[in-house]
Amino acid sequence: MTRFLKRPSVPTPLRPSRKLWFLLILTGFAAGQAAAQESPMTYGQVPPADLRMTVYEPDTAVTAVVLGEVGDMYFNKGDKGYEYSLQSHRRIKLLKTKAFDDYSSISIPYYHYEDLEYGQLVKAQTIAPDGRIYEVDRKDIFTEKINDRWSRITFTFPRLVEGAVIEYIYRIRSRDIVQPRAWYFQESIPVRLSELHLNNNLPASFITLFEGGEYLQKVKEDKDGTWLAYGETQFLFGDKMFRMVNSPPLKEEAFITTMEDYQTRIRLQLKEIVHADGYKEQVLSTWEKAAQDLDLNENFGALYKRKRFFKQLIDDLDPVVNSLNSPREKMEAVYQFITGRVKYNSRDGMFPRRNPDDAYATREASSSELNFMLLAALRNYGLDAYPLLTSTRDHGHLTQGYPIMEQFNYVMALVNLDGEVMLLDATDPYRPVSMPSINALNHFGWVVNPDNPGWISVEMHPCGDTFAGRLDLGADGALKGIIRATFTGYSALGERKTYLDNKTGSYWKNRLDKWLTDPKLDSVGFQRQDDWKGNFINMIYFTAPEAAVAADDFLYFSPIVYSNFRENPFQLNERTYPIDLPYPFIEQYNMTINLPEGYQVEELPENIQFKLPDETGEFKLEVKSLAADKVHIVYAFSLLKTRISSEYYKEVKKMFELLRQKQQDQIVLKKK
Repeated sequence: MTRFLKRPSVPTPLRPSRKLWFLLILTGFAAGQAAAQESPMTYGQVPPADLRMTVYEPDTAVTAVVLGEVGDMYFNKGDKGYEYSLQSHRRIKLLKTKAFDDYSSISIPYYHYEDLEYGQLVKAQTIAPDGRIYEVDRKDIFTEKINDRWSRITFTFPRLVEGAVIEYIYRIRSRDIVQPRAWYFQESIPVRLSELHLNNNLPASFITLFEGGEYLQKVKEDKDGTWLAYGETQFLFGDKMFRMVNSPPLKEEAFITTMEDYQTRIRLQLKEIVHADGYKEQVLSTWEKAAQDLDLNENFGALYKRKRFFKQLIDDLDPVVNSLNSPREKMEAVYQFITGRVKYNSRDGMFPRRNPDDAYATREASSSELNFMLLAALRNYGLDAYPLLTSTRDHGHLTQGYPIMEQFNYVMALVNLDGEVMLLDATDPYRPVSMPSINALNHFGWVVNPDNPGWISVEMHPCGDTFAGRLDLGADGALKGIIRATFTGYSALGERKTYLDNKTGSYWKNRLDKWLTDPKLDSVGFQRQDDWKGNFINMIYFTAPEAAVAADDFLYFSPIVYSNFRENPFQLNERTYPIDLPYPFIEQYNMTINLPEGYQVEELPENIQFKLPDETGEFKLEVKSLAADKVHIVYAFSLLKTRISSEYYKEVKKMFELLRQKQQDQIVLKKK
């Protein structure tokens, strides 16, 4: 397996927390030669203790550990203008052979298009536990093109054995000083030391963004800089130097955006350049200036404001829209027309590659091209519509501190209908108006209104699933059941698409198999299956011959026969990054159980109410006897906030664990 050193093509900053805001946007470092920093690692000189290491004591289960990575970033004037070079020295201890798959081969990508970047492997070697050194031969280093824009350097370490240390030095030279490569202090394995030095010899200043370290707390300030800490992990902000020690491995878990959002990192953004005559060129403008520039841009605002770019689209729309009176009717007609005729090609981006008419003619378009068609048509028919820029969940979080356009990779249409703000995203013909792609639900969006630009919240109403009905339990342990499954919001959308693929509903058999022993699906009914705006309802009729277990005079039965959550999605003992949902959700279960003749209730599951702090969510369950032959069970399980701080992780994990345990609780019946 080849391990890639990741360079995101677009930065993915993390939304700042209040407690660290004073550190997230640091003072820009300006021109001037920085004092040389003494490197904490010398190539080829591995301490004997590291060679002897057989386990990493802070986490004995890991297969490898980054002993150290030290980077030096220099900003200089080159032959083709301003540039920077990044030299990195990495040293990794391979504790177990399982690590060979991830670290035996290394790939270093760089952006070769228009000679913007150049990559070079300086040297690489394997150091055996006994200290013998095996260098990577120059003939075993390869440079290849990935595509017309990216190339990579690849090489493989020789003579790997358990306990070996690998180290290498690589260099990237780049003319992209506007946004240099981010430096990551965290990986999927522990990092004992990561250090970055900045050396600026240009008449320029930069903004320094610190991201992914929400869990770190300020400890002190001294002559070396500002110190943050969390347990054994420490982070130092020095004078043009940043160091993190004992960084824990970052392990992926449920409810995230992209893992790069949670890696602690430093990212630079060019702020201004001072010319020889003293003129200060502002590279980083204001949000107001950015909105005005985009509005006048030939490849942005002009595409939805100048009718010559969408004349054919309007000619085809006029017969549909001109007979309508209300703005809402016109909005929905335009939306349905475009989504019904032009297919989304799965490409995203902030700027359309083609104007609306050119894209419309092919009947296939990117998300930006589709939504620019919307914008052009809506504005043509008098609606108050503007672009809304955001970043998709798999692309990364947004920062509102500075107008960094490169962080955006998705555009939607924002429509104001007499004070009601609606988001239109024409990438799916089955989604109704004001239901954006799930991947576009990244908390915030920026409205490109040249007169009144601003950030708005992109949050949806809770998605609610309700499972209600009746269960008839026989004395032989057989169960006959009816479940009315009602889905709303994005759940309804997903269920309708599932229904389109299988209109018999036989997929419910696989779902019930996870809860009951050998269930038989009798039939599945559907209601409102063609109403893409409203709820979607299933009526599931089933039997389960072995739903209850008989023992002597007792019958044991689990009354929860279906839920969206079968296992606890949270398994980490500790999670330093937030829980991030695209939308809130509520699951409700409401079932009446008819008991078999000749039996009475001996024991019922214990009722419970568990609330998360700050009205974040709750789990409430109540089981009670309605009569001698009836039991009623009802529960509600919810997460009502889409971004939950890591400080609440253990509470959320506990709530899911309580749900899992209660799903296994049984009603105990006894013969009369």
